[in-house]
Amino acid sequence: MSRRGRWLLAGLAAALLLAALLAALAWRQLQPAQLTPLLLRQASQALGLELRVREPGEYAFRPEPRLLWRGLSVHRPGQDAPLLVVENVELSVPWSTVRGRGLEISRVDLQQARLDLPRLTAWLQERPPGEGPVRLPTLTRGLSLVDAQVVDREWRIDGLDVDLPRFEPGRPTRIDASGRLHAAGRVLPFDTHVDGSLRWSDAGLGLAMSSMALSARDGEAADATRYRLATAGDAGHAQGRWWLEAPDARVEIEPSTPDVFIGLDLQPLQISHGAGRTSIGRSAFELQGGRSVPPMQGHLQATLADTLQFEADARLEAWPEAWPALPTPIASVPGPFSAEVAYEGPLDLGAPMDVEVVHELATLESRLVLPRLLSWSLPATGSPLPPLSGSLRTRALAFGNVRLEGVVILVDDAEEAGAAEDADAGGQERDGTDPE
Repeated sequence: MSRRGRWLLAGLAAALLLAALLAALAWRQLQPAQLTPLLLRQASQALGLELRVREPGEYAFRPEPRLLWRGLSVHRPGQDAPLLVVENVELSVPWSTVRGRGLEISRVDLQQARLDLPRLTAWLQERPPGEGPVRLPTLTRGLSLVDAQVVDREWRIDGLDVDLPRFEPGRPTRIDASGRLHAAGRVLPFDTHVDGSLRWSDAGLGLAMSSMALSARDGEAADATRYRLATAGDAGHAQGRWWLEAPDARVEIEPSTPDVFIGLDLQPLQISHGAGRTSIGRSAFELQGGRSVPPMQGHLQATLADTLQFEADARLEAWPEAWPALPTPIASVPGPFSAEVAYEGPLDLGAPMDVEVVHELATLESRLVLPRLLSWSLPATGSPLPPLSGSLRTRALAFGNVRLEGVVILVDDAEEAGAAEDADAGGQERDGTDPE
């Protein structure tokens, strides 16, 4: 063999040896024990959190690197208590991320995740002001959550499924989610669809929504009250609170009772949640309803913690034809009517509420249970008296040729009175005394 041939052979052998060494190095770097720390380190640095796994995981390389981790946990730096735990994580990443060129992720699939909202909120609050926003990754093929939980002190969401087809910080995306909300002793299955863009700045986390549609159900399917919310606006977290602000919103309430429907237009909608308390700021409303619900306008505000509390004032232009006819001479002046309403009780409005209605010729002060009143106003009830307690004061009442001046009528709801007596008797017996 010539000298040139020997040099070519030696060069080819060296090239093959170098290729083998590079392949061995690449193979070593792509082992789960090596690749997992690399990816966790990049994600931890980008998010400002500590990501840990119970075991290195499993992997595949076609069509791109994929890792399956079990027991992923996310911690605030230096703390053992996790703010997020995920039983199964499947992570697909492009080769550029493996080589350390950015934090682009193809897709993330999470199963049985559990988010501790108070710990997440505490971490957001304690981030130094000059630290800057968290760097969020791009998910080119999106994210999915299956059977997740979000836990707060006073409520929780379980059975949460989320689908995010693509995510890029600050760019439009769509979020579809469903689950069950447990709050104030109630269980409300819900579905929501959001079109918007997520951003993270020094001011906090924000979601700009071009549209949001939320539906929820309170009760079993056969006799459930259904709620729907449609709006567009901004939501997010800042200064220890979660918030939603929209210039207007549409709320629909559909009880199981036939012919009963409530549509509520709000301007604006302002919701704030913090420390286990949800508040709805004072808002102008316009209400439309079914046959038993008259149109009206007014203002309302509400809070939700262990119970729902709200106050409202309203104006009713005319007495509804579906309601019992007004007595003479009140009927000769059909409106308007002004009303003030105060309520504290469960979310389904099943507790008594206080209502004051003022007319030019009369004033009604009453206490009623709205679902029972709406059921009574239907044609099939057959009862001539509404199920409420209170007093009606009027300048005059006329019955044929008889006219009464300065009339006061007292009405007692027998069912409510009986329930109150039973409660009082039960309380006396628990105190060791006999009811009189």
